[in-house]
Amino acid sequence: MNFRTTLVILFIFVALLGMWRFAIKNKSSEDTLKKEKLSERYAVDKDQVSKIRLSYRDKAFVPFSLIKVDDDWKIDTPIQADADDDKVRELLTDLLDKKIKRTMETSGDFAPYGLADPTIRVELWTVGESPAMTLLVGDKAVSYSAYVKEADAQVVHTVESSILDDLTKAPLDMRQRKLLLFTREDVQSLVLSSPGKSEIVLARDGDGWKLESPVPAEADPSEINKIIDAIKSLKAETFEADRVTDFAPYGFAKLTVKVILKETEHQLRLGNPIPETDRIYATVDDTATVFGVDAGSLTQLDRSVFDLRNKRVVDFQRIDVNRFEIQQAGQRIVCAKDTDGTWQIQQPVSLKADNTSVDDLLFEMDSLKVAEFVDDAPTDWESYGLEPARAEIRLYIADEGTPTILKFGNQRGDRIYAKGDKEAIYLVSNTIFNRVQQGVSGLRDRLFWEFDTSDIRQFSLSYDDVQIECTKQGTTWQITRPVNEKADISATQSLLDAVATLRVRRYASVASGAKMPKVRLAVQISLADDTVHTLRLGDSAGPGEIYASGDDDEMLLILPDSLLKDLRKTVEDLRAKVS
Repeated sequence: MNFRTTLVILFIFVALLGMWRFAIKNKSSEDTLKKEKLSERYAVDKDQVSKIRLSYRDKAFVPFSLIKVDDDWKIDTPIQADADDDKVRELLTDLLDKKIKRTMETSGDFAPYGLADPTIRVELWTVGESPAMTLLVGDKAVSYSAYVKEADAQVVHTVESSILDDLTKAPLDMRQRKLLLFTREDVQSLVLSSPGKSEIVLARDGDGWKLESPVPAEADPSEINKIIDAIKSLKAETFEADRVTDFAPYGFAKLTVKVILKETEHQLRLGNPIPETDRIYATVDDTATVFGVDAGSLTQLDRSVFDLRNKRVVDFQRIDVNRFEIQQAGQRIVCAKDTDGTWQIQQPVSLKADNTSVDDLLFEMDSLKVAEFVDDAPTDWESYGLEPARAEIRLYIADEGTPTILKFGNQRGDRIYAKGDKEAIYLVSNTIFNRVQQGVSGLRDRLFWEFDTSDIRQFSLSYDDVQIECTKQGTTWQITRPVNEKADISATQSLLDAVATLRVRRYASVASGAKMPKVRLAVQISLADDTVHTLRLGDSAGPGEIYASGDDDEMLLILPDSLLKDLRKTVEDLRAKVS
């Protein structure tokens, strides 16, 4: 490489270095400018803005103004209506938080920037008669920018071009669509009125709600909250008419809801369906505006007394129950919870209870709902089968001496008369009563045998003409009848697991008339402590079920019929496979 070439390369390097430093300097300067917001440049605090006016070059967009009254925003022109405070704040934030990208001195000719006849003119007032800022928005510039300037200034700025979309609004865009603004906690009373029905009056009662009319009763707080939330979320999907003087065509007698708050009262009226839509007419208070709202609102709010009454029969927390008693047909069943959380049947026999069955029973009591209110102030208990009761459940809560009592009486169709915490008679589903009628059988442990497969030393299978016996030898199994050969460990373990984990679906007492059909298969298990257990499988007890019996010949078992297939093994199934 000669000297001339070296000089050329050095010159190019220096030139590129200078250009790079110039670019970095400009970028740094531009980044500094970017930090300045329009609110900072023109000293306008969005929280202090009290009036906004927007107008447009495009005559398709209607000029409009917004004013703040107290702390609420209103559309002032071309209509007078409530504005959506959140949307107004969003508009001010989008505008005043825009950062200045570049600032350019001009000769006073603003036409090249689209500012002689601006695309958008926005005026902001804080105090006084004159705007605190009048910003003109012009055409788009390069690098996703748009030109802006203060009306009286000679300089032009560029900001993010999104300012054009942010400020291109119609009055409808800013209009408040929620029909009523309040919190759930503010509501003190509700009045529901509709033609042909008694007026329903609901009032807050401490932490709950009560029905005051047409019948005094405890109300269901969850249902009341659904109504309140439905009213809170109700919003205009369309603005059908303003300045209405004749409301008759809208049929506003369909449903009227009065919402009484701590310091004020509102009235919501729902009317006829809007033709060829899924909306209905609605209006609020004494405004002259008719809205279109979702037609489902009428269903959500037009509720019956039954819908709103508290339908819980007994009130308790099932996790707190540590003892319960069932009295029926002259038998008393007592179940108690151990300190480890497991349940034991104490009377009439001592048995381990099935925790799942007990939990299911308590859950059904906890969730039991009134299907029909029969009599709120009964004087005749006997005719309903409740004095004496056909069945009674007493629940005892830790540290409480008085039990919660649920009584069952006569049956009517698929329902049964019941009495819970209150002096009232209800009709409820008979599902829980059917569970109670199962007695000890419905509560006892479903695990048929309590032993581990490692405790089994011998087992035998008998069915038809087949007799198979297997004996454990160390850690392996040996078929000892009808042949003497090594058994397959996997096949043997699978059979033993099916036996050891056997769970009973239902129990049936022989004394009640149940009979054991023909035995189709018998399994005998011998344990290490010389205890012997026998299981006999019978015929079908219904779809997917078979009868069975164990060591207690007085108790029949209802088992899944898949067990028959699991246990009906041949010598070929159990012998060790030749590898």
